Amino acid sequence: PELGRLIETALREHPRVLAAEAELERERALARAASRPIFNPELELDVASSDTDDTLLRVTQTLDVAGVRGARGRAADARVGAGVEQLALTRRDLAVEVLSTLGAYWTANELAALAERRLELLQRVADIAEQRARVGDATQADVNLAYLARVQATMDGARAAADFAAAEMVLQALVSEPRGGWPGLPTELPRIDVDSAALRRLVTAVPEVRLRRLAVEVADADVALRERERRPAPSVRLVGGEEDDESLIGLGFSMPLNVRNRYTAEVDAARAER
Repeated sequence: PELGRLIETALREHPRVLAAEAELERERALARAASRPIFNPELELDVASSDTDDTLLRVTQTLDVAGVRGARGRAADARVGAGVEQLALTRRDLAVEVLSTLGAYWTANELAALAERRLELLQRVADIAEQRARVGDATQADVNLAYLARVQATMDGARAAADFAAAEMVLQALVSEPRGGWPGLPTELPRIDVDSAALRRLVTAVPEVRLRRLAVEVADADVALRERERRPAPSVRLVGGEEDDESLIGLGFSMPLNVRNRYTAEVDAARAER
């Protein structure tokens, strides 16, 4: 339970996760924007005063006959799905990093304890060698070797203590230390028996794999969007007013001509990206 709470704390507070959540919220906001109509109506008022007073009111609406709005919505929805998988991948990677760093912390702790124990033993050896040298049972060379071993053990202990402190600093940079101290890791992992079919299902559920599949879906949606954006968007216009003291009402229609720029390069770029 303590280990689970530590991971939950890391996933709740770490800036990497917060950034991925903010990116997902951004994609959701863009998806809401993409679902709205593309073209707003235009209102135009003309008043002319000369020999006659003319007043005209025009209302123009561009039509999305190519279905660009739907294509934009599908592309945005695909990006939202990719954002969900990216968030899951970020959370998974951070959890693995916390567990790995916690393992390195306990490993460094054990090594520091072993180095301290080794120093204690070699100190006893050096004391015994010095006592034996006093009574003539050991030479000065034996005493010097014992002292050298003790010095080496002291250096190794200092190095192990430094590695332990560094491992703790790395761990604290990832997640705040719990009140009860850092939790331990299980000494044995559970055995998992997975058949080939279950393994294939497991692989397809891995965030990296799902993210790559969604990337293709996003690219497909972008290609469809660029193809629809090539199609011209006509406009209809309703005109009403007075001209030469006579009432006027009329309809208008306009269609852009994609002659000088057929917008094929954008489609080619989207296909190449896919």
